[in-house]
Amino acid sequence: MINLNNKDKNKYTLKAIKKIPSNTDEFNKQFLYELDSKDFLGGNFYKKIRNYFEKIKFNINVDLNSFLDIVKKEDRLPLLNAIFSSHENIYHLPCCFKSKLPIKIHHNFLVDTKKYGKIVNEALSFVYAESFSRKLMGLPNNYLNPNKFVELVKEEFNKFNNVEINVLDKKDLIDKQMNLILSVGANAKKEDEPKFLIISSKIKTGKKLVLVGKGVCFDTGGLNLKPGSYLMGMNYDMSGAAIVVGTMMALVNNNISANISIVCPLVVNDISNQGIKVSDVITSYSKQTVEITNTDAEGRLILADAITYAEKNLKADTIVSIATLTGAVEYCFSDVYTPIWCTNRSQFNLFQKASNKAGELIWEMPIHFEYADRMKSSKIADMLNSEKTRGAGSSTAACFLSFFTKKANFNHMDIASTNEYKSLPLPIMLKTLYYFAKDFK
Repeated sequence: MINLNNKDKNKYTLKAIKKIPSNTDEFNKQFLYELDSKDFLGGNFYKKIRNYFEKIKFNINVDLNSFLDIVKKEDRLPLLNAIFSSHENIYHLPCCFKSKLPIKIHHNFLVDTKKYGKIVNEALSFVYAESFSRKLMGLPNNYLNPNKFVELVKEEFNKFNNVEINVLDKKDLIDKQMNLILSVGANAKKEDEPKFLIISSKIKTGKKLVLVGKGVCFDTGGLNLKPGSYLMGMNYDMSGAAIVVGTMMALVNNNISANISIVCPLVVNDISNQGIKVSDVITSYSKQTVEITNTDAEGRLILADAITYAEKNLKADTIVSIATLTGAVEYCFSDVYTPIWCTNRSQFNLFQKASNKAGELIWEMPIHFEYADRMKSSKIADMLNSEKTRGAGSSTAACFLSFFTKKANFNHMDIASTNEYKSLPLPIMLKTLYYFAKDFK
């Protein structure tokens, strides 16, 4: 919750300044923020303001005018998004089940609404959407299965008249033969059966953009059961779905004119004698066949059918998938960079521009024919769902997903190591996707 121009002002006020005078004492220095326009290159500002808020343990005023007056006009919205987002991420839990709730810190943001009202309103609606994504990510599986995910999202989106919402249930998925989604969800009990959520803007002109978010509400690994420590945090395995929902909410709330849809395949990857087994061969929605070599490589299966749906049913020109897909990314990038794979290099340049605005670091990764050949090395099916040597696991997974597009530009983000900050959910790439979609033509 963002307090804006609260009449009950706090004792101390944070102000931005181009250069802190050398004779400023240490106490007063903590209420001056030295703002350099270069902070907006590579996400430095977001990290710096987040680090600042982490140190402040009491309520203060934040003079937003002093920040907005310094930066360039085009940097004002990214600045506000960074300040509001870091404030919410640091001080407010997305959900809490403690019997005694922790005391919340609410800084008072002071701003001239006559001068900056338009961008302030856009930033506030954005941070509300981001907070909703954090809530979805943070809910435990016994509070959030595929059905509950759909209910919560529909409840939020019912207030918008510029979107259309469709939900496919298990029967619909069977009728369409979306067998990869069904195979992952086959282990789940009845109340956890798969759902397939589609939200589309009512704008039908221009190039079609579809965001596809992985929605595994809990991932045990199936018969390739995860070791105990690796099960922790698996309720976050639906982060991709939560992030595309938040992106769509921010776009429609700000009336962004884009021909855009989001697609969320929602499942629970549980354990039973009903689910897929290693060596099974499944026919996908695209009619390509997949040999199962690892039941814990389930995210790419549900994404594959969703990507086919995006191009076949929604007529996507550009598809972006976002998922907590592979643990391998952590060894490459830790929690600093989010890797991205693009079949069209020019679109990577657009993502780079968007990520610079967002303050979220991305790194271009290869979709290479040798990785593709490894994924197509099955003796009995069109492809494997997991390459047996596990080398370049993130890139082979991205290549696998690319097999399910024909003409659409395909982009994939793997957020498996960047979707948390200090063990709390972080809807990473939501800002980047928002700016990318906002400028998409």
